[in-house]
Amino acid sequence: MALHRDLPASKFSALLTSLIKGKSSTEKCMAGILLDYSTRDQRKFDPALFNTWLNYLEGWVEVDTLCTSRYSITEIHAQWKDWKLQINQFSKSKNIHKRRASLVLFCHSLRKVDDDRLAIVALQNVKRLSSENEVLITKAISWLLRSMIKLYRPMVEVFMEEHSSSLPKIAVRETLTKLKTGKKTTTRK
Repeated sequence: MALHRDLPASKFSALLTSLIKGKSSTEKCMAGILLDYSTRDQRKFDPALFNTWLNYLEGWVEVDTLCTSRYSITEIHAQWKDWKLQINQFSKSKNIHKRRASLVLFCHSLRKVDDDRLAIVALQNVKRLSSENEVLITKAISWLLRSMIKLYRPMVEVFMEEHSSSLPKIAVRETLTKLKTGKKTTTRK
């Protein structure tokens, strides 16, 4: 893993692109793993690359491995102007994997970064995608809402009061359980 740490951002992003365009899921996931171990300087590439990369990814493993790395914690907040536009476009995409990315890109960052701008857009995306029935989206909505509870509990509580009737049932159940117990699900006796 240490060999890639000397690459400048342009060569590092080219390496990630070649892995993401690879044939195997292992190659695609390796891009997300390398991104997780990247240096601060290596993460200074254009976020628009994610739009291209997501065209080559399928399923929650490939999408989540790329979108939930340390990159999302540091760079979405730091490059918010560029990311806000990108994430909004993802949430409206015909590509379900981009729509999932519009949610899961926030999961790690909203656990660690106290920035209402991110939280507001995340909740807008949840609302926009709440009528979808695909498990790739319904589980991402649940994950995102639960991820927000630590830093944005009052915002999540108000959102749930106002929108729980239009949210996927699994998201409502898991989020309300997390708000009440601190866990995703309750233990059955």
